[in-house]
Amino acid sequence: MSSQARVVAYECPVCGHDGELEAWLVVDADERPDLIDGLRSGRVGTFVCDRCGGSVTRAVPLLVLPGGVADPVIAHDPDADPRVAQEQLFALLTMAGLVRHQQPLPAVLPVPHELLPVLLGRDVEADREALRSGTWRADSIALQRYGEWLGEITQKQFGMLVMNAIGELIQVSSSADLEALLERRPELLSDEADDLLRAFQAIADEEAPPEYQRQVEYWRHLIRLCRRDGVAQTFRRVGDS
Repeated sequence: MSSQARVVAYECPVCGHDGELEAWLVVDADERPDLIDGLRSGRVGTFVCDRCGGSVTRAVPLLVLPGGVADPVIAHDPDADPRVAQEQLFALLTMAGLVRHQQPLPAVLPVPHELLPVLLGRDVEADREALRSGTWRADSIALQRYGEWLGEITQKQFGMLVMNAIGELIQVSSSADLEALLERRPELLSDEADDLLRAFQAIADEEAPPEYQRQVEYWRHLIRLCRRDGVAQTFRRVGDS
């Protein structure tokens, strides 16, 4: 992987001049910690119009590879067309060497351009935990906006995890498989999963055969017991009965 820059077009918000500038599209923290420092301070990503000298902020997406085990971050325009944004992300992942044959694309954390300097100075997972536990505190407007964004993106990502886990739940064919799934996918024990399964139950009651209705009802009952007593204890009791 390597940090890469390209010449991109810009329109000056002050004088309307259409010009070109060199902008970083991929920044690898291990390779260029100086660029990470520049992104944190706002020096990287802010440019000067070559006609009027006005300030121009980047409008093209930027892929940041934080290093270690952290997921890549894509700084983007949240109002951009979703299809175009996906195409741009794929192009940047390809540029960074992260698109590999017959392998899933890596998880990428999308963040608005304006919040990237804040995010790069934070421990995102610690902040997620603070939001979950109610201990999150923001002492600036920038941190307030970051906290709001992190709460929204965390909820959205968790919702996708729950949906994927329910997709796996539908495929289980034995009690042992169900126990293994619940141990591996604890999001199935969440309120969000229960809400989705309740909606799923309503659809099954209307449209599915009776045996499938009973299956969904059994899942919901067993998962509620697991939430109350724990997965291992619940399945020991089921096995003994």
